[in-house]
Amino acid sequence: GQISFYNCTALTDVTLPDGLTIINRNAFRSCNALKSIKLPDNLESIEKQAFYGCIALESIDIPDKTKDIGEQAFLVCSGLTSLTIGDGMINIGKEAFLYTSLQSVTISAQAIGEYAFFGCSSLSDVTIDHFKNIGESAFSGCTSLSNLNIKGTESIGGNAFKNCTSLASITLPQTITGIGTFAFAGSGLTSITIPGSMKQISDEAFNGCTALKTATLEEGVETIGKNAFTNCKELTDITIPSTVTSIGNYAFNICPKLATVTFAGETPQLNSLGQNAFQSCEALTSIDI
Repeated sequence: GQISFYNCTALTDVTLPDGLTIINRNAFRSCNALKSIKLPDNLESIEKQAFYGCIALESIDIPDKTKDIGEQAFLVCSGLTSLTIGDGMINIGKEAFLYTSLQSVTISAQAIGEYAFFGCSSLSDVTIDHFKNIGESAFSGCTSLSNLNIKGTESIGGNAFKNCTSLASITLPQTITGIGTFAFAGSGLTSITIPGSMKQISDEAFNGCTALKTATLEEGVETIGKNAFTNCKELTDITIPSTVTSIGNYAFNICPKLATVTFAGETPQLNSLGQNAFQSCEALTSIDI
């Protein structure tokens, strides 16, 4: 049934039968003492809120045949520090691991839902291998995240890594085509390379990255959104690729150390320079077009 062990507060250890393929909604919700559970190899789906509030659960191994983790499946499992996700995963639902104590995670899936790992303040290492979409705010507020390895991803949602203050560097794959607004805003990035596969740098994408010293934009980038690099106080120079046609309002606002702006190529294609694009760049002495 959907609430098979709901609120069984004395339950501490569970081994599920091999024939089980689905853990239903709310199945172990609020089993506050549940510390250990062995999932069967043939498990295909963990439904919404299945382990919601299992605060004593310390680790979970998701089998290779499991394709879907439902919304809020492990929400507020505050004792959860270890997670292994099998290679068959397709979708990790919205808020699935929100406010857990995970320290590291390796994920191979097609999609990570909104807020999936939001506020996991102990999470320091994340490897995301060959899946398409990282949802909005998926890792926002993961303040310990310092090692992020992304492969094969096509899009990163808005706020996805916002306020990840320990994240100093990231290599965006050549497969990436877009990142959402505020995707890395307020993060600890010191350098970033934007691949040419990403035609647009979204509004506010790196707003408030106060430690950002180096931003490399590869040929192929076409649009720099409004406030994209606002308040990047350590940024000293920027080269705008010849493919860029538009720079948004306040794109480099409050970059007080930005001294040099270079437009690459013999025939830059820039046809739109937004209002106050370089406002409050007190050190700006040279623009080479």
